[in-house]
Amino acid sequence: MIIASVPENTYPAGQTELGPHAIPVGLSDVKVTFTCVGWPDLVGLLVARIEISFDGGVTWPEFVQVQWDGSRGKPEVWVRRDLKQPGNSDRFVRAVLTRAAPVTTAITLEAT
Repeated sequence: MIIASVPENTYPAGQTELGPHAIPVGLSDVKVTFTCVGWPDLVGLLVARIEISFDGGVTWPEFVQVQWDGSRGKPEVWVRRDLKQPGNSDRFVRAVLTRAAPVTTAITLEAT
């Protein structure tokens, strides 16, 4: 199930927060996908910090952090993790993206 998607756009160097988005009850994993449109090979090009709240958005512990050093010719990069508490109706997800250089990408957040 797609929870959120961001159409392809060019984002300048810097930081962007996406979300928060509710995670429906019963879903047990989350996947965030980024398309790679002409990404340069640059150490730390994109850092995605995914945070999950289990208390309706009061607290945001870090769930996972991933760094990509360019796409190395891949059409997309992604990160997938298991979710805890599938019966919890107060789960939310958000992502903090930090770019070392301008990046063209579309972003999809899915939960299953």
